Amino acid sequence: MHLIKSLHKRKEKYIPTKKQAKKWFDILNMNIFDNQLTPFDKIQIKDMGIWWACVTCDNEAPYAPMHLLLNNDFQSELQFVTIIGHEMVHKWQIQINGDTGSHNKHFFSWRTKFNENGLELNRTV
Repeated sequence: MHLIKSLHKRKEKYIPTKKQAKKWFDILNMNIFDNQLTPFDKIQIKDMGIWWACVTCDNEAPYAPMHLLLNNDFQSELQFVTIIGHEMVHKWQIQINGDTGSHNKHFFSWRTKFNENGLELNRTV
């Protein structure tokens, strides 16, 4: 994916916007997840201290709204995109696979697809 290659060259601090989060969700959904995922019901950007991002939902309620919480600054745009992808794997686990959303074999089954698209998939970024 040529868009990701260009991000590897950029090293400056990145301040995210909801518009950029939605844009990258769509790009990653198309290129990695074959458009299987529905958009997050809500995206919130705020100071999250030591955390970069998380997905929230009620695991007990089928079809519960899923929210994406993002930190308000990142080390680079590449880190931002990588973290959105990471959180999208959790969304896939819960929404499509009926999984817990933990960092298990289902989570890491996406590693090759991420690598093919110029991204790393790790437990932490």
